Amino acid sequence: TSLIVSIILLLGVINIGTFIQKLISQKLGIEYSFTNFFFSPIIGIYFIIFFIYLCLIFEFHASLIIKLTAYTCLILGIFQLLKFKIELIYTFRNNFENKSLHIYISIIFFLLFLISSFPISHADALDYHFYGGLDLLQLGHFQKEILNMHNNLVSVGEIIIAFGLAVKTEQFGSMIQMASLLALVPVFSKKKNIFLIFLLICP
Repeated sequence: TSLIVSIILLLGVINIGTFIQKLISQKLGIEYSFTNFFFSPIIGIYFIIFFIYLCLIFEFHASLIIKLTAYTCLILGIFQLLKFKIELIYTFRNNFENKSLHIYISIIFFLLFLISSFPISHADALDYHFYGGLDLLQLGHFQKEILNMHNNLVSVGEIIIAFGLAVKTEQFGSMIQMASLLALVPVFSKKKNIFLIFLLICP
């Protein structure tokens, strides 16, 4: 259930990112391209983080706003399900020189998806990132106490964790990191850059 919610939440973020790009393109008089779809996850999450970050700094009902924003993204994600499938297939097919490169990139992202779908298990995330995100969600502001000292290192990365925890999902942080790598696809979609893709996406 947690994984399904993470995927729907991610689609909601993509929906927001796509809307922002289309709005900016319209204002600037620039034609929106399907290639821009690859930038939707990173643009969408940055917009959400910036908005929530201001609420946390000014302590303006941040906990409630995180939850409302997360549930709004879930609703947008449901609407995005069919549209996402159509856009992703169309965009992948029209941005690669050959079918073999298309298949190669698809396999890489499928493997990254499998890795990001697992629950949080490494010690650093459980002790620091996960707890920091949970702290932000419960308190509605950044930690003010000196101790525990590593709580004072909590920043925008933990906002993503808090955003996922607001709808009871822990994989969202990993999912958004995986999806943000899609921004590399238009840059390295040519056959000659296949080794650069491998080096950047699979360190």
